[in-house]
Amino acid sequence: MGETKTYRRRPEIIKDMLIGVGDTGAKKTHIWSRTYLSHKLQMKYLEDILNIALIEFNGKSLYIMTTKGRMYLRLYEDYERRCKNFELAKKALEKIPIIYGTDLSYKPHTFRRRPEHIRDILQVVEDSDSTKTNIYNSTHIHLKRLNQYIDEISKTDLIKLVGKLFTMTSEGEKVLELLEDYEREYKNLDRVNKAIEIMLKR
Repeated sequence: MGETKTYRRRPEIIKDMLIGVGDTGAKKTHIWSRTYLSHKLQMKYLEDILNIALIEFNGKSLYIMTTKGRMYLRLYEDYERRCKNFELAKKALEKIPIIYGTDLSYKPHTFRRRPEHIRDILQVVEDSDSTKTNIYNSTHIHLKRLNQYIDEISKTDLIKLVGKLFTMTSEGEKVLELLEDYEREYKNLDRVNKAIEIMLKR
């Protein structure tokens, strides 16, 4: 947990320092005024962004942002936007009780497994009306758990049984759309996060 906080904070501090540099360059003291760090940490981060070529020293008294530094700022702005989109998608799912379920074995760190399973079931039924066997063969979810999911999904009117086939309801279509939005935003955020990580290692 501590490592996550350290990593998350570092990109933000670097972003603040680059904003302090600005388009026209800035002195060391002006850059530091945006970070609210100890003198030791300020020196460390200044050396850090110099070493990875986000800024350069003009040989006099100003630090100038490089092309790479401007790229980083645009990337971080994209990251912040992706964070907001992801949180909105996640909050939309949190309003749907079935996404979490009542099974206490579903801990927060395994949150994505249950939504993915429900999404997979709904996608199969959306593609074509399906029997339970068809759903099992397409999703490969453990049969006992699959039966539990199908029972829960049916009770919440996301799918309905017509004869031997499960069909999608309009409510199921809405929930599937939310699940796909969540998955898309998760992947987008992960992609930008990895791009930031790569840029800060160079």
